[in-house]
Amino acid sequence: AAALGAWLAAASCRSVQSTTVRTHAASPAEEPSVAAPAVRVGILVDAERVSIGADSGLSLRARLPGESGVALLSLPRATLRAGSAPGRLRLLETGQDVELVTLAPASATELLQVEATRYRGLVEVRPATAGKLTAVNVVNIEDYVRGVVPNELSPEAFPQIEALKAQAVAARTYVLFHR
Repeated sequence: AAALGAWLAAASCRSVQSTTVRTHAASPAEEPSVAAPAVRVGILVDAERVSIGADSGLSLRARLPGESGVALLSLPRATLRAGSAPGRLRLLETGQDVELVTLAPASATELLQVEATRYRGLVEVRPATAGKLTAVNVVNIEDYVRGVVPNELSPEAFPQIEALKAQAVAARTYVLFHR
């Protein structure tokens, strides 16, 4: 029983020890960003919860309720669900309620994993209606095209380069029209 208690205490401390939190006023120079032109794509809409990670861990910017600054956090993974009040999210790893979270991989060369799918760029998570949340991928348009074209027209099934180029033009046109 003592060994189990020690193991549980160590397991709970592991996530706390790997968390770094700093709160300060928001600075546009420190905002994580993607190269222009950027597009915003809803990837989870009206979800109950979302789990996000990256191999190197995450850098989070969380706007805290009633504060003018943001909390900067480093976590191995982030799980969010509806918060204790309308318009809030609960970051389960810290137990904090937040109004908005922007997540980026700790290493700029990595992709974010939202649930089981990998995404380039950043992910914003914001409250939605009736205790739900919405995750939005903020990505450079060329990175968007690079991710969407192989899913719409598989290079293995259709190896003709001209067809892939045409699909890239169609995808780019579609996203710019709807931007």
